[in-house]
Amino acid sequence: MRRSANFRRAGILGLTAALWVLPGIVGATAVAADLAMSSGGSVGIDAVSWMNVRDSAGVPLANYTLAFDAGGLVFDPVRAAVLIILGIEFIGYIVLVTAAIGLIGYVLGFEWLDLISKPLRGAATQFSHQVATPLTIAVGASIGAVFVGWFVVRGFYSKATIQVVMMLGVAMLSPFYLAEPLADVLSSDGLLAQGRNLGVAVAAGVNGQQTAQPRLLVASMQQALADNLARKPIQVWNFGHVVDLSPTCGASWTAGVRNGHDDAIVQAMRRCGDAAAYTRAKAPGMGQIGTGLVLLACGAVLVFFAVYLSVKIIKAALDAVLYGILAIVGFGFSAYIYGEFQHRFVHNVLDSAMAAWKMVVNTVFLGLYVLFLGDLFEQSENQVMVPMVLCPAAMLIAMSQLRRLNDSLSRTNEWIVQRLAQRLQGVNRTAGTPSSTLGMGSTRANHSLPSVMTGLTALNTLNANPLTGMVFRNNSPFNQFARGAKAKTLQDIALSRRGWQYAWQQQQGAARGGTNEILERYLDGLDRNSVFGTAMAVHALKDLGADSDKVMGFLGVRGFDQTMVNRALVVKGSQEGQLSSNSNDFKPLAKMRAALQVVNAKRIDPATGARHPNYDMAVALLRATSDDFSSNIPRPTGPYDPGFVHGTVRALDNMANGGRPVWDVIPRDVWEDADLQSMRQVGVVLEERSRAAIRAFEQNPYDDGLLHAAEQRELALRYFDDATNGHRNNPWPGGGTNGTNGNYPAGGP
Repeated sequence: MRRSANFRRAGILGLTAALWVLPGIVGATAVAADLAMSSGGSVGIDAVSWMNVRDSAGVPLANYTLAFDAGGLVFDPVRAAVLIILGIEFIGYIVLVTAAIGLIGYVLGFEWLDLISKPLRGAATQFSHQVATPLTIAVGASIGAVFVGWFVVRGFYSKATIQVVMMLGVAMLSPFYLAEPLADVLSSDGLLAQGRNLGVAVAAGVNGQQTAQPRLLVASMQQALADNLARKPIQVWNFGHVVDLSPTCGASWTAGVRNGHDDAIVQAMRRCGDAAAYTRAKAPGMGQIGTGLVLLACGAVLVFFAVYLSVKIIKAALDAVLYGILAIVGFGFSAYIYGEFQHRFVHNVLDSAMAAWKMVVNTVFLGLYVLFLGDLFEQSENQVMVPMVLCPAAMLIAMSQLRRLNDSLSRTNEWIVQRLAQRLQGVNRTAGTPSSTLGMGSTRANHSLPSVMTGLTALNTLNANPLTGMVFRNNSPFNQFARGAKAKTLQDIALSRRGWQYAWQQQQGAARGGTNEILERYLDGLDRNSVFGTAMAVHALKDLGADSDKVMGFLGVRGFDQTMVNRALVVKGSQEGQLSSNSNDFKPLAKMRAALQVVNAKRIDPATGARHPNYDMAVALLRATSDDFSSNIPRPTGPYDPGFVHGTVRALDNMANGGRPVWDVIPRDVWEDADLQSMRQVGVVLEERSRAAIRAFEQNPYDDGLLHAAEQRELALRYFDDATNGHRNNPWPGGGTNGTNGNYPAGGP
């Protein structure tokens, strides 16, 4: 049963192949045969036949063909496929080569300029009639005369003379130029035409041509390019060698291509005795497909070169037209005015002349390149593929050299303009003035420095762009230490995820062991249902960086009353809001000061006139900050001066109670010479007195006298912090930078 199913499937596949696949193969083969028979027809390729590009034998490149024996293709589908691929490659290559050669000839022939010449000349004439009126000329001459008078009054007679000569010269030339502005540029004997003719003549001379007709010279250059880039490579592609080496075979190939019969070309190779060419045409192979790919790549580079060269020549021509139009404004108004207006006028006139010179240079460059290609193919004799492979490299190098050559011409033009402008303005170079070498432009660093700075600025902008950071996954990725900064940022992010728990572990000195165990031991000593225990827990966790949600969650799972935790968070938030006004204090002292301010704010509820509901929590947090302050101040580690300590504490108490300032009591030299241990002991004494006052107030939080006493003790601490801020023996870390005598007034005793 399984075998019958297999037979059934095989029968279905066979029937399908008989009905669909086999007719398709036969049809494709027939199409291939038809393409092979008609690819070289006399009609040619319409897309490029209008360019009329011909080789030295007068055969249009659009009529070229690959001649193969198309017999028996119906029964040889592999050979049919090879012919189809070769046909596609050939069409692509011949279109590229014909378009490139035709574009070069079209640009050098200046047919494109004939299309725009009349409209441009008409527009320029209308513009001249609108701008260069007698009124504008008179106004420009009047302004120029003002400069002449000013120079005479100031004694600059040479400048006045140059200005008068300039104005007279412009006035004499204006009628001739303004009558038909672009005639000197676009006419048959204008700058562009003369530049083209000179360039083509020089190019023809280096190629051994004697004719002086530009159109004939352009056609001759096209024929040389067609022979070297189309005729010889296609013969090698088709027959394996250049058949033109045999005059008989070359003439037979030319006649066959002109008639458009592939069979006639193949048979002509047999009749002329070229057995190798006949064998190659009878049996096309896969190697010819590879040859076609190489030629296609070379053709693409050739088109790119032709477009590049054409753009250079057309740009030079249009630059001449543009600056010729701008010169209308100069002849009609601005050339009479001394300074930048005359400078721009000279720039425009010289740019028009330089455009014609650029056309000469570019055309001569093309002629030299055609000569180089001709010699290259001539030296290679039958090895056409060697120069064909070298041509793309030569074209790319030629484009680079041509760009540098045009840049050099632009710099030369700028140099000439600057010198003429200096002469017109009467500028004389002195020994200490930056100068320029002939033909070399500016020798100062500012010739290259602006471009360097522009590049660095662009690089910095790119480096700071957020899109660059997204691409490189790093902020400012071009910085020297960008990778290290990224690693540190990632480390900081990882540490922040551990947050306050990691900070608690580090603060308690527990580099090893679990953080939760340390916190548990600390919280075990607190009453989880008391106001003070809750205040101490919230104060500790908040100061370590935990946000309110984490505090609520952490303390909630450990049995703390959520209502009291929430109240403590509210009061703690009020305390943190007061820290901004005490930012210069010793931080633990600033927190205690903020807690005292919150206690004062919570004494009376404005809504009810009674004690605030969170007053007890504020008092508890005051006690917590006091204990925190006590644990953060350093204690003396050596002997100290009891007399200095006693006198300083008494002076600070007196100052806190409204008495004389401390600097009126303690001499300046005594204060400056105070040692670190004595300073620390003063802080310890003041802290103990403050802590005792706060403990007494905590026991009776409704006694305003005890609150006032606690405030007085805290005020004495604050005076001491202010006085030692900047002292070279500052007792409290972070209390200011080391100095000479802290905030002790210069006028003290």
